[in-house]
Amino acid sequence: MAGTAATYKDGGGATRNRSVTTAATLDIARTIAVDETDAVMPVATSTLQTTANTKLDTLHTDLAAVLAKIIAAPATEVTLASILAKLSSATALSDAARLPVSQLDGFAVSGTATSAAVLFTQDMLGYESITVQVTSAGSSTITYETSDDNTNWVSTAGLNVAAVGTSLSATNSTTTLGLRFGNLLRYFRARVSSYVSGTVSVVGHARKAPAINSLPAVTVTGTATVGGVAAHDAVVSGSPVRVAGRALTANYTAVASGDVADLVTTLVGAIVQKPFSIPEADWSYPAASGGEVGTADVPVKAAAAAGLRNYMTWLTAENVHASVDTEFVVKDGVTVVYRGFVKALGVAPLRITFPSPLKSTAATALNIACITTGAQVYFNCGGYVAP
Repeated sequence: MAGTAATYKDGGGATRNRSVTTAATLDIARTIAVDETDAVMPVATSTLQTTANTKLDTLHTDLAAVLAKIIAAPATEVTLASILAKLSSATALSDAARLPVSQLDGFAVSGTATSAAVLFTQDMLGYESITVQVTSAGSSTITYETSDDNTNWVSTAGLNVAAVGTSLSATNSTTTLGLRFGNLLRYFRARVSSYVSGTVSVVGHARKAPAINSLPAVTVTGTATVGGVAAHDAVVSGSPVRVAGRALTANYTAVASGDVADLVTTLVGAIVQKPFSIPEADWSYPAASGGEVGTADVPVKAAAAAGLRNYMTWLTAENVHASVDTEFVVKDGVTVVYRGFVKALGVAPLRITFPSPLKSTAATALNIACITTGAQVYFNCGGYVAP
């Protein structure tokens, strides 16, 4: 290969000359330095890799040093191979040397023991709950605990996976079962707190989804019934539902004002449609033989029992004296509650129905009296007794 004279401009614009060995117009013997000086950079060879240029092994070391800064134990990891080994580690998440890029949902945990000992301890960072299944208990007691410092432990309760409608939570167990735990501190552990015999075995999974430790306590007893929101004699609330009345031959005990009161029926279920009262509470007064001729009070209905009133719903009055007219009154005890007038000779007798019954004070008689002596008045009346 022959050398060929070549000229070029350097960075300052000066013309320079050099001889170029070419093959198909390409310079194969020399290279132009990046600063455009006459110095020639050597062609890369495997031999030269051991001198001025960076060795590939050195690159490995440099890369290892950079990666080592993002793991927990850089002093012990100085080669790329060891760094990659840590990144693909299958050790527990509590391994401080592992790079916690992303936790695995459902990360498996397990442990066995043949004495009182810790079955496993799990760092719950990044997890919301953990499930534990006791696959072999041997009647030993397994206690479940949680901690923030991995030193001081407190009990934590797990919800039995078989819980349906009841609160089946436990801080320890002695049989094979499954539990799920939530609301945990940083660390969780299961340990054999009281060993009996055999091999105690548990398996579980750390979960990213939250869980609850217990269901609300619900106790259902008795017979299911359907009814209104308020019983008889209870304070009214909501809308009571009734599909029947109460069959009675006497009034039930009076309820308090504002309380629910049963509808009343006869003994064969017929709803009482008559005004005011059931038949058994009615009263009536027949006129005295020969009529009333004086002015004294006539008790047409004696005082009722304590708390009960006499009600008058109707009244008839007829004066048959030949010449004496008279006023008459209806009294609540001694208090006049109605006043009327009847003429002699039976003219215009009175036939009165009270839309709102006349009533007495509780435990007080209803009385009738003529005002004029000598009249001859026939009084008939009736009503009912009620509170």
